[in-house]
Formats: sequence, structure tokens, C-alpha cells
Amino acid sequence: MEAIWVLALGLPLLLSGALDSNVSFGGTETLVNCLLGIVLVPLVVPWGYVFKHYLKAPGARWGKKQATSGPLPSDKPKIVT
Repeated sequence: MEAIWVLALGLPLLLSGALDSNVSFGGTETLVNCLLGIVLVPLVVPWGYVFKHYLKAPGARWGKKQATSGPLPSDKPKIVT
């Protein structure tokens, strides 16, 4: 969201000279804070965890679940004596 605001509003206003430093929303303070967020967030993301758990891990198959005709042989109840 920050990158969208910077690209769509912040930089065009800054380049045209219309970015007002006295405005509480949409001013230079907002632009600086958004740019800091864009720079700092990728630095603190645990990229090893992201790659391991979201990019390299096998995913579940999409679509219909395969129906079984009945209980599997391994599903027999075990009698404990």
C-alpha cells in the first residue's frame, strides 16, 4: 500500500512541487514515512523462513478430494487386553 501511495501520489506531487510540508496527510512527512517503510520492511522480513515455508514447501492439491470406498485396512480398531 505504501508503494502504491508513493508511486501514485507522493512522487508526482514531489516532482511537480505541489507537495506541501504543512499538510498532515499527503505531505512530505507522509512521503518520508512511506519511503522508510518501503526500505525497512524488506530488511526485517525473515527471508529464510519465507522461502522455506511458502516457496519451497510442497503445497496441498487443489480440487476435489478423492473419495475412498470404505475404511482402509490400517483403520481397523486395535483391541487392547
